[in-house]
Amino acid sequence: MRKRITILLLLVLITVLPLLLIGVARAAPQLATRYVATTGTDSGNCSSPATPCATIQYAHNQATAGDTIQIAAGTYVGSVILNRSIILQGAGAETTVVDGNGNESAVQLFDTASSLTIRRLTIRNGGAYGISSGGTTLIEESIIRDNQPPAGNHGSGVRVWGPTTIRHTSIYANTGLYGGGIYVSSPLTVTHSVIYGNVVGQNGGGVHLGGGAVVLLENSTISGNQSAAAGGGIYLGAPGAQLTLRNVTLTANVASGSNTVGGISSANGTTITLYQSIIANNSGDHECSQFNGAWQSLGYNIGSDSTCHLTATGDQPNTNPLLISLADNGGDTLTHALAAGSPAIDTGNNADCPATDQRERIRPYDGDGDSTPTCDIGAFESGSTDTPPPPQSTRYVATTGNDSGNTCLNQASPCATIQYAINQAFGSETVQIAAGTYTEILSIDKDLTLQGADAATTIVDGNQAGRVIQMAFVPAYDVTIRNLSLRNGKGGILASSGALVVENCRIYENDATGEGYDDGGGLYLWGAAVVSNTAVYHNSGQYGGGIYATQPLTVTGSAIFGNSASESGGGISAAINSGGDVIVQNSTISGNQAVSNGGGIHVDGSGTQLLLQHVTVAHNQISAANSTAGVFAGSASVTLRNSLIADNTGGQQCNDDTAAFTSEGNNLASDNSCGLTQPGDLPSASPLLGTLQDNGGATWTHGLLAGSPAVDAANGAHCLAMDQRGEQRPSGSTCDIGAYEADGTEPPPGSSYAVYLPMIIR
Repeated sequence: MRKRITILLLLVLITVLPLLLIGVARAAPQLATRYVATTGTDSGNCSSPATPCATIQYAHNQATAGDTIQIAAGTYVGSVILNRSIILQGAGAETTVVDGNGNESAVQLFDTASSLTIRRLTIRNGGAYGISSGGTTLIEESIIRDNQPPAGNHGSGVRVWGPTTIRHTSIYANTGLYGGGIYVSSPLTVTHSVIYGNVVGQNGGGVHLGGGAVVLLENSTISGNQSAAAGGGIYLGAPGAQLTLRNVTLTANVASGSNTVGGISSANGTTITLYQSIIANNSGDHECSQFNGAWQSLGYNIGSDSTCHLTATGDQPNTNPLLISLADNGGDTLTHALAAGSPAIDTGNNADCPATDQRERIRPYDGDGDSTPTCDIGAFESGSTDTPPPPQSTRYVATTGNDSGNTCLNQASPCATIQYAINQAFGSETVQIAAGTYTEILSIDKDLTLQGADAATTIVDGNQAGRVIQMAFVPAYDVTIRNLSLRNGKGGILASSGALVVENCRIYENDATGEGYDDGGGLYLWGAAVVSNTAVYHNSGQYGGGIYATQPLTVTGSAIFGNSASESGGGISAAINSGGDVIVQNSTISGNQAVSNGGGIHVDGSGTQLLLQHVTVAHNQISAANSTAGVFAGSASVTLRNSLIADNTGGQQCNDDTAAFTSEGNNLASDNSCGLTQPGDLPSASPLLGTLQDNGGATWTHGLLAGSPAVDAANGAHCLAMDQRGEQRPSGSTCDIGAYEADGTEPPPGSSYAVYLPMIIR
């Protein structure tokens, strides 16, 4: 009888316990706001507006990644050096000033894995650049001016080498050698902005495109910039650089010297696409490069000479657009109005006309009085004084709501579906989703934040109708998804080339098998992405059962487990052939399966660099013979810091035969395949891991059992401040290897756990 009861209890445990564990709800960690004012004092943690800190730098040092620093009106002198994801938000660009005091860049972020938002600030007087950032960057409603490096040094208003969006911003009176307004070597989108009066000693008075730059300028003005060599307005300086102008006015720029190009100068191997734009009245021998670069007109452009390759429908070469001087014509940035009789008025194409002009005036407008509103060429819509409804910050959705005729703006009368609210929203708004299950597949074609109540209670169910979320591919949009569960889709998220941030989410039970994009069962990433405090589990795809990345990826505080790939990369697969980093910190990759290589992680591509710091890669599986069960690197490189790769089955832990693995010491592996030859390394060691379970924090972890050699064995120089759960490191004398920091109360190996179940009486 006792044996029968034991068997029954085991059956109940096997059936019920996984469901109990998966259903555990956890409170999502909250991001903080730090406050700064000129009347403040640099003490405490800056968390109260009543007791602000005095400097932005001090507030940053108190902040955690993702925090907002709210800066009161005033002038703040000194460079701001950032080393984590942060939002810098002022009271208004006219009143809130960051003055670099001529020392370095006024604001700088070198960490490519972090993100930077600058909003409603003036950035001035940088001794190198106004803003220099290698992270994912957003600059909006700001002024970047009067940044001047020492004579002969590089410099400009903005220097970026990470994915960047600039909107509703004025960039002027900056100087340097290249790219007086902007120097860019990464994807960049600029909208509703003006770049004027910048000066360089070499090329690219307004904008300089380096290698890797893929730039869209839309509804913006490039005016009055000067270069001592080529490209008074814009210079494409490296093969592979790509420039697209849509409804742009580029005029009055100057290139000095002989045989110069005043408007757009391009090197061989570059690509320029023009649509509905004006390139006219620039000073130089030519408006555009006649022989270098691949030029394409999509029609409806005006050039004041014949050098801009304008041969498509609606093009007007050798035409004076009759522009009025740069001035405040309404809106938040300066524009060139169109004089009466301008050939740009009502000669554009309504089939692809932006909804507004640079000033946010409605397009198209009947500017020539023929009773037919037609889009104007360039950044300015003549005669339009109408403004669209003011943007609202939040749209509300609840399962009890109603879509019919609803704007979703009132929390008391929300809409019923998330897609309807997305359709009503302007760019950069938040769709706030109440707890409940929403059976939808979502399409996103604007900058947007989707935010649930929390991932345990706010669920988007794809009902196997398609990807749960799909972002439009062109142009690049930036999307944040927070506090949501995404499940039961033909794939979880298909992200565009814009920036994606996923925070405090659960992405599970999605299967991309057989789809057009069948990689990345949980997330398929075309653009740079940051995934934090998120569980990605029980998803399936060809490459990357959990995540497939083609651009830089950062994963922090997350658990990627139980995913499967029919090829390689059960947990993560990344192939960033253009070069870029995959950074995984304080995360667990466990119990994933792949057929070919990398049961846990698969990285390839000669430019791909994988960093594992305080990561646990364990219990992943591979089915093909002579393959790698843990971490596989093809032509990529892998750096290991305080990480644990162990107990992966079906093959060796790593494939160090490629010489791709670099240990920086104090790593642990359960065989000798991971290149662990540095001081503190523990090859061929058993980590004594506990079961993957809820040990606290937002995501599951493998605890370290008593006696684990990973305890107090990490390298202090690479020790992160917290573990995956948000617990302080170190707990003992030294940090622990892997994602989990033991506190000394862990059970010994082989210990039993008491599980109490309700008695069922028949």
